[in-house]
Amino acid sequence: MDQQERWYLQNFSLQDQVIADVGANVGRLSQFFWDHGKPSCRLVSIEPEPNNIQAIEARIREAGSDRWTLEACAVSAFAGEITMLDVDTEFGRNSMISDAGERVVACERLEVLVPDATIVKLDIEGHEYAVLPSAISMLTEVRVWALELHQAGAHRLEQVLGMLVDHGFTLAGAGRRRDEPSGEWLNAEISPSLSWDQVPGMKTRVDGLPGVSKMLHVIAQR
Repeated sequence: MDQQERWYLQNFSLQDQVIADVGANVGRLSQFFWDHGKPSCRLVSIEPEPNNIQAIEARIREAGSDRWTLEACAVSAFAGEITMLDVDTEFGRNSMISDAGERVVACERLEVLVPDATIVKLDIEGHEYAVLPSAISMLTEVRVWALELHQAGAHRLEQVLGMLVDHGFTLAGAGRRRDEPSGEWLNAEISPSLSWDQVPGMKTRVDGLPGVSKMLHVIAQR
């Protein structure tokens, strides 16, 4: 079990929940959700990338339960089609929704795909700003949002955090002790006014070029 998984278990139970894993990739976290939520949970993995879909389908076959299903599409603010950009990073190949993309995939609104979700893990590489406004309002049964928020364009971090607080959620970010920079993830209190200027960046490489990315892991609960 890695640090992210342990952090999730310290904050919320997966038993008896309807879990949406949005941006499931190869299904690593979906597998974690299933292993710790079965047999009483219902799990929906949502992923548009063909190779990743195959990996998730193999996990579902191994699980042998109709309570874990797959939606092979992207999530957006509308239903239809959307373009995805495939990016080579130092961590491997990644995909994101982008007007510069060349691969066209089907997309659907999250509140249509899993209308009764109670836990949502969302990691969609910056497209969360398009999805969250309607999803937070419409998915009234959600008690936990487990979010990986990304700095993307001019989108403001404080807008998303404030929206969650306005809907009755309390916020915790993933932090570590100052004297243990590689230690366990701990709950760090964060303000809804937190901005990207206040979040440290991480050096990375995209398409072979050096850069800095910023992201924040947030658990919002009510």
